[in-house]
Amino acid sequence: MALNPNWTIDKWALTIDGDIRKPVKWTWSQFLSQPHEEMNSDVHCVTGWSRYDNRWIGIKASQTIETVKPLSTVKHCIFHSNDGYKTNISIKQFTEPNVMLAFKWNEDLLSAGH
Repeated sequence: MALNPNWTIDKWALTIDGDIRKPVKWTWSQFLSQPHEEMNSDVHCVTGWSRYDNRWIGIKASQTIETVKPLSTVKHCIFHSNDGYKTNISIKQFTEPNVMLAFKWNEDLLSAGH
């Protein structure tokens, strides 16, 4: 998977749709206008390295869920990225208090690769 070389922030969008009551399609500025939270965490990789005291800024997943109001039958969230990557997570895991859609790490905006 390669990053799209034509990608720019003005083309960025977060679309949330499916079995929800209030679908959204946020531009970058609309996404940033959502309530922000800060979290600190350690990252431990299975390859043996760790990075301590990471400071994240983003939108809590639970806030996003409150905004879009999924139907009671929803069991999973499926994520699709610009570069073709897909993954899923259970709605129960996604709404845990320590889950966020982060856009900053240690004061810097996340790079396009992240």
